Amino acid sequence: MTKKKNKFLTFIFSLLPGAGEMYMGFMKMGVSLMSCFFLTLMMASMGVYDLMILIATIVWFYSFFHVHNLAGLPDEAFFEVKDAYLLPFAGKEDEKMMITGTYRKVAAVILILIGISGLLKAFYYGAAKYFPQAVRVLLNDFIFYYLPRVAFSIAVIVLGIYMIRGKKKQLDDGSVQGQ
Repeated sequence: MTKKKNKFLTFIFSLLPGAGEMYMGFMKMGVSLMSCFFLTLMMASMGVYDLMILIATIVWFYSFFHVHNLAGLPDEAFFEVKDAYLLPFAGKEDEKMMITGTYRKVAAVILILIGISGLLKAFYYGAAKYFPQAVRVLLNDFIFYYLPRVAFSIAVIVLGIYMIRGKKKQLDDGSVQGQ
């Protein structure tokens, strides 16, 4: 059971996304927000996409105000708040959590991109010393700047097309069922 906590400590913990929720006993919310925040920062630091910094900032603000909204709830409303993950998971509380549906595909693509980036960095740092300076600069620009941005941009485009096709299919199925 969650309970209200010290206001000063709530403020201190609210400065780190997810920590305030965890401090107040909402572990699932806290882990979700903390994971989302640090994954977006990690992707931004890898040079995947500058938009990730904006997303991380939005997650930070959401978490900060969410904690303070929870702390400001009346006791009855506070005790009725259900602790839940931000993304849908399959399984019951005692079973293994598995990411479901489209989220699983998106997570798989992200993991593949992170793995490819790691391999390219390992290749570059392992082999770069054998290349002339001019080739190292070109490889560095290509591997760490252009390739991640192009790969992430293609992934965003593919995801957008997938979402549009899914909506069109859903509309087509709805119109067929309605007749």
